[in-house]
Amino acid sequence: MGFEDHELIFLGTGGGRVLCATQHRQTGGIMYKFNGKQTHIDPGPGAIVYLNRMKIDRLKTEWIIATHNHTDHINDIPIIIESVHETLTKPAGILISTEEYIHTLHSYYRDLLVDIIPMQAGKTVKLTNHTSILGTKIVHGNTQGFGLIFQQIDAKDPSKTYQIGFTSDTEIYDGFGEIYKDIDILIANVLRPSNKTCPRHACVEEFIPALEIAQPKTCIITHYGALFDPPWSDGNIISQQMTHIQESIGKNTKVIGAQDNLRLKIPELLGS
Repeated sequence: MGFEDHELIFLGTGGGRVLCATQHRQTGGIMYKFNGKQTHIDPGPGAIVYLNRMKIDRLKTEWIIATHNHTDHINDIPIIIESVHETLTKPAGILISTEEYIHTLHSYYRDLLVDIIPMQAGKTVKLTNHTSILGTKIVHGNTQGFGLIFQQIDAKDPSKTYQIGFTSDTEIYDGFGEIYKDIDILIANVLRPSNKTCPRHACVEEFIPALEIAQPKTCIITHYGALFDPPWSDGNIISQQMTHIQESIGKNTKVIGAQDNLRLKIPELLGS
């Protein structure tokens, strides 16, 4: 089987109130495709629109993951749940989220699902015989939440594996870099550029030391806030900030600034 069909699709790279409201950058989350199936991570406002616009087969979505109960991560979950069904007479889809979010979801949508899995930091869930996820710590105010590390094993050759991490929204806390140390791919939510700090989130200067510790093969930055790319001006500084991160950490990690509708093949990121 290999990892040939493993792919990341960015249905949005915006985060926070302003970009959600303006859709200056899309906020549809990330589609992670593997082994003929897919998981939709944090489907925020517009997710269903961008999924259809990119002609992604909604019926192949088996897992819907909401890392925490904030609008830019959960807004489109109800319609995504409905959309994975060919008919509403048969359950489809598995929701993985916090107890906090699960309890807010109307019973109509819960009843449409095959399963609902409460998730938290430190918990491991086996999705298939070759795919598992580990919940990782986030610090995001008083909101329940988690990041993720996916462990993928080649069905034909179990010696071939890779790990991909998703930080979700979080402050950079002591030990953050160690959690993701030496994984293959890290997808990091970095809301603000330079040293423009924001409670409950990461900015570039806070993130750089943690990335130097983690040293993934590839780091993809996403979930930009309005100070990265303001709707009210042409002041997009994403490219400049990605160059700064790359120059700060050296060549051991390749840094990619995600863009809306970006598609990345996992084998290319792994160098295989």
